[in-house]
Amino acid sequence: DEGKALQEALVAAAKEGGLRLLGPNCLGLYSPRGRVTFVENASAEVGVVGIISQSGGLVKLYSERGMGTTVRIYLPRTQQVPSEESCRGGMPVASAEAPRSLRGETILVVEDDESVRDYTVGCLRELGYSVLEAADAASALKILDRKLKIDLLFTDLGLPGGVDGRALAERGRQLRTSLRVLITTAYAGTALIHDGHLDSGVDLLSKPFSFAALATRIRQVLDRDNSQEVACVLIVEDEPLLRMFVVDVLTEAGCRAEEAGSFSEAMAKMQDIGDLVAGAIVDLGLPDRSGDELIPKMRELRPDLPIILATGFAKENVRRRFATDGRVRILTKPFDPQKLIVTLRDFGVSIGKAD
Repeated sequence: DEGKALQEALVAAAKEGGLRLLGPNCLGLYSPRGRVTFVENASAEVGVVGIISQSGGLVKLYSERGMGTTVRIYLPRTQQVPSEESCRGGMPVASAEAPRSLRGETILVVEDDESVRDYTVGCLRELGYSVLEAADAASALKILDRKLKIDLLFTDLGLPGGVDGRALAERGRQLRTSLRVLITTAYAGTALIHDGHLDSGVDLLSKPFSFAALATRIRQVLDRDNSQEVACVLIVEDEPLLRMFVVDVLTEAGCRAEEAGSFSEAMAKMQDIGDLVAGAIVDLGLPDRSGDELIPKMRELRPDLPIILATGFAKENVRRRFATDGRVRILTKPFDPQKLIVTLRDFGVSIGKAD
C-alpha cells in the first residue's frame, strides 16, 4: 500500500515556483509571485517520469497557486550494502554480467568533454582494457601514428579543431587498415547517413550510454568476426533516457541492441543491417514521421519482422489498423521490462534464457 511504499522508499523533494498544466505538451511554471514561464513540448520531463515508473518508482506533484510546487520522487530501497571497493572514486565496478576485455585489448578514447572522457576511460579500465585518451582529432592522430598496439578507436562524433569523429576514423584507417571504430553521438543527423544509408563500416553507440551498453557494444565490435549468433533488436525511440533504459534491459537479457532516434535513422539502419534484425521496438511518436508510418516501410524490407509498437497512448484507429497483424504488438508505456522480454520471446526472438 502507499503507506508502506513511503516507508520503503528514498524521498527526494524539490520545492520550485509552482506548476500549471496548459495542455498535454505545455507546462506553465509559476513563481510564488505569480510570474509564469512556459515550457513547450516537455518530453524530457515525461521521459524522466517514465524511467522512474519503469524502475518501480513513483512521482507525485503537490502544487498550489502562490505557494509553489513540491515534486516528490520515490525510488525503491535496496537491501544491499555497497562495499568500499564498489564506491571507490564514484566509478562503476565491472559486474559479472558485463562483458570484459578478453586479451588485454587497447582502446583509444577521443572525447573533448573532460567529464565524459573520464567516465568512459574509468569504465573501460574497470573492464580490463588498456586505454589511451585524447581530447581532439589532432592529438588522436599523433597517438595513432606511433608504433603502439591499438585495437579500437572509440570517438565522439563532434570534436573541436575542424576534424570530426567520422573524418578521424577515415584517417585512422589510412594509418591502420585493421583499426576497428566505434563512434558515439547524441544525434547522428546527416553526418553518418547518406542517401538513406548508414556509412559502410560505421558502428554507433548513442549518448547517453550506460556502463552495460558501453561494455556490450565494445565487445560486439571487437568480436565481430568470431562472435556467436545473438539476437539483434532495433530500438527506435527519440527520448535518449528511455532508449538507454530499453538498451540496458535487452543487453542484460543477452541481446545485441541497435539504436535509432528517428524515422530516417531507423530506415538507414534497416537498409544497412535489416537482414540481421530479429525484432524491432518502435515508438509511436517520432520527431520526423510517426511510428505507425515506419512499420509498413520496415515491412517492405522485412515482411516477417516482429515489431513492438510502444506508446503512452494508442489511438483506437492505430489499434484497429494493426489488430489483424500477428507480427505487431502494442505495449503501453511505461511497460514492465519483463513483459517486453516475454513479448519478444513470444515472437520467437531468441533472448537469453527464461527466468
